[in-house]
Amino acid sequence: MSVNYALTTAGEPMREVPKSTLHDEALDKAKCREAVESALSQPEPQEAFDRHAWLEKTKDQLKRHASANQ
Repeated sequence: MSVNYALTTAGEPMREVPKSTLHDEALDKAKCREAVESALSQPEPQEAFDRHAWLEKTKDQLKRHASANQ
């Protein structure tokens, strides 16, 4: 059994993604268009979500909550 791999720009192998089982004809084009227009009507965020800052803030809140309950 042979598997073909493409390499990323970093030289790492990319895994093969299976093809979609949903055919284009099965999509409700009106609903898709409505969803896209709704997404495009909202402004883009000014900055990206910083998950490290969120995690630190959440940990800090949990520590304060735990110490208040003791």
